[in-house]
Amino acid sequence: MSKMIDILVGIRTEDIMNDFGKLSKDINNPVSLWSEGVFKKYITYIPEDDRLASVNSSGNLVIKCDAGDMLRVKVITLNMNLDYSVALIKLDSMMNVMPDDMMTMIEPHKVVQDIEYIPVVDVRNPLDVDMQAIRSYYWMSKINMMPANGTMRTMYYECVVGIYKEGILQGYVAAEPALILDKR
Repeated sequence: MSKMIDILVGIRTEDIMNDFGKLSKDINNPVSLWSEGVFKKYITYIPEDDRLASVNSSGNLVIKCDAGDMLRVKVITLNMNLDYSVALIKLDSMMNVMPDDMMTMIEPHKVVQDIEYIPVVDVRNPLDVDMQAIRSYYWMSKINMMPANGTMRTMYYECVVGIYKEGILQGYVAAEPALILDKR
């Protein structure tokens, strides 16, 4: 039976804005968050089940799953300042740094639209909760095959994230994380 592996990707948007100041609004020229230390400072993976998904010392996502399992990824901001929000705009495999067989191991990621229900609590009466329906999305892909037992395979991706403040685009950042399929 296939499993759904849920991963939240938390981005410290307020820290990025404080540290970088102005970001590029050109999606083809985003500010790079790549070097291992920079990536780990601003981006955190939060797996639902750490037996299936974990993060290695380099900040890469390690998945222990089976063929047929599904990966579901949602990007959120990790700051308490609710002025900021994020959107994962691009999630493309970097084919030039992956062996040919890697392209068939995992299906290309696709965007899935969803409705999310957000509770709105009346501060005068916390028991009075109203639910607001909000359109949302996540990225999903299927694992077609795993590497041979005792081995692992690494896939690299180019990710571009838009950072917004009060709904207005502040700019784009990019990272090149790895997804490791682990059969060790």
